[in-house]
Amino acid sequence: MIGVCSVVQAELWAIFHGLRLLKERSLVVDIIIESDSALAVKFLNEGCSREHPYYSLVNHIVRMAGDFPSIDCTHVLREANQVADGFAKFGLSISEGMLCFDSPPSWSHFSLVADDSAVLFPRGF
Repeated sequence: MIGVCSVVQAELWAIFHGLRLLKERSLVVDIIIESDSALAVKFLNEGCSREHPYYSLVNHIVRMAGDFPSIDCTHVLREANQVADGFAKFGLSISEGMLCFDSPPSWSHFSLVADDSAVLFPRGF
């Protein structure tokens, strides 16, 4: 359980756990990480100072990234990442722990189509 943390730290933990799950399932493939946290993307692409509170987590993610053929980490607007937004909202409804899906849940289909077709929706949609 992660507990209480900042939005940036939550984003970094989500990326960490995503990479960990890929490794555990032997899915060592080219990875594209899209995040609506510009600061998280900056930390992963450029690093952060040893004095920064997220240094250890960022460093661990960067080291883990070396296990994959290639990783591209880019910033996207929240509106362009409906699937991630939907899963984040869903995560608020579970009491604790982490759920892993073998296939997309039915409630995510609209978001998958929207993200795939690059349809943008105004904030608050």
